[in-house]
Amino acid sequence: IGKTIRYKELMPYMRREEGLVETLQALQGKVDLAVCTNRASSMEMIIDDFGLQGFFGCVMTAGKVQNPKPHPEPLLKVLDYYEVTPQEALFVGDSQVDMQAASAAGVPFVAYKNDLPALGVIRRHEQVLDYVF
Repeated sequence: IGKTIRYKELMPYMRREEGLVETLQALQGKVDLAVCTNRASSMEMIIDDFGLQGFFGCVMTAGKVQNPKPHPEPLLKVLDYYEVTPQEALFVGDSQVDMQAASAAGVPFVAYKNDLPALGVIRRHEQVLDYVF
């Protein structure tokens, strides 16, 4: 029997990480930003509750694909949305499935707070700027 996580009940316990908004502001208008998540239905609520509206032109969730990560389909859909090649993109992720999806899609991968094989590992959001500019 599958379990359903009720994110609305967890929201009071979730915190936006330090430096996230400042990093998104530094990237906004310079690169196209997307979310690529295996969450099926809670991502829009999280974006709204954390005040992140307007940063992401594309929000790709597991509910919008036939094959969620680690399959490359979600990332390939983001690439199609922005009409860019895998080499023109960068995927920052924190899990093995993120790394596998990036590899399968041919997208350079930066690991966040996880020592995965990657182009680099970052511990703070603003460190991604070193890979973009």
